[in-house]
Amino acid sequence: MRKTIMLAACLAFIPAAAFAIGTGMGMYGTASFGGGGGGNSSAESAQAEYDAAMRLMGKQDYEDALRHLIHTNTISPGNAEVLNDIGYATRMTGDYDTSLNYLQRAVSRDPDLKTAYANLGLTYLSMHQPDQAKQQLDALKRLCPNGCSEQDTLSQSLSAYDATAKAPATAPGAPSQ
Repeated sequence: MRKTIMLAACLAFIPAAAFAIGTGMGMYGTASFGGGGGGNSSAESAQAEYDAAMRLMGKQDYEDALRHLIHTNTISPGNAEVLNDIGYATRMTGDYDTSLNYLQRAVSRDPDLKTAYANLGLTYLSMHQPDQAKQQLDALKRLCPNGCSEQDTLSQSLSAYDATAKAPATAPGAPSQ
C-alpha cells in the first residue's frame, strides 16, 4: 500500500517536471500557422485557437485546452506540434491511450520533435511501462547527443520512477523511515 502511494506521488511529480521545460510554457509546442496578418483566415483562426489553448494549458486547464487543440487540428490537420500538444493534454487528463495515439502521430509527422519523445516517455511511465519510456530516452539521446532539457526531464523522471518502484513496501500502520 505504502509503495503504491509512493509511486503515485512520484507520478504526480512527473507532470510538474514536464511542465517546466520546452518553451517556457511546458512540454508542449509552439506551433505557428502563418496567419500573421496575411489575410489567411484559416491560418489566423488556427493560430487564435492554438493561442487560446496555450493560455489554458498555462493555467493547467487541460480539458478546455483540449477543445481548442482539437479545433485547431480540425482547421489545420496534421501539425506535429498540435498533435504533441493534444497528446500532452490528454496525458494530463489521465487518458493515456489517446495520449499515446496523438504522440505517436506527432513523432510520425516530425521524427525530430524532441518534446513528443519526452511526452511519450512520460506517458509510458504513467502507464507503468518503464521499458517503453527508456526507448524514448534512447531516441532523445540520438536526437540530443550533447543533451537537452527533454532528455534531462525524462531521465530524471525515469530515475524517480525506478527509485520509487524499488522502495521497500511497508506494512500499513508501520512507521516509515
